[in-house]
Amino acid sequence: MTSPREVVMWMPPSTRTSDVARSSSTRSAVMIIAEALKKSNPDPADLAGTRAKIRDGIEGLKNYAAVVSILNLSPTDHEGMPPGWSAMVGVKDGKFFLVK
Repeated sequence: MTSPREVVMWMPPSTRTSDVARSSSTRSAVMIIAEALKKSNPDPADLAGTRAKIRDGIEGLKNYAAVVSILNLSPTDHEGMPPGWSAMVGVKDGKFFLVK
C-alpha cells in the first residue's frame, strides 16, 4: 500500500496543495484534536472509551474558530463549514474577481 506522503510526492506540481493551505489545515486539525482532548477528559487505561470520548469531543465542537472558518461539527457533519463558505476567485490584470 502506498502511503499518503508517497501519493503527494507523485502528484504533478500543478495538483499539489500549497504549503500555506496545507499548514493551515494541519494547524486546524491539531487544534481541533487538542480541544476535543481538553473537553473529553480521556482515560488512557480505557482505549475504546478514550476513542469514543475523543470522537464525541470532536463531533461536539460548536462555533470553533479554525484557520479558515467557524466550524460546527456533528456526528453527521464532519466538515462543519457553513453553506456558501467558499468561493472561486480569479485574477485578471492584477485584480481579483469572483468566478461565477
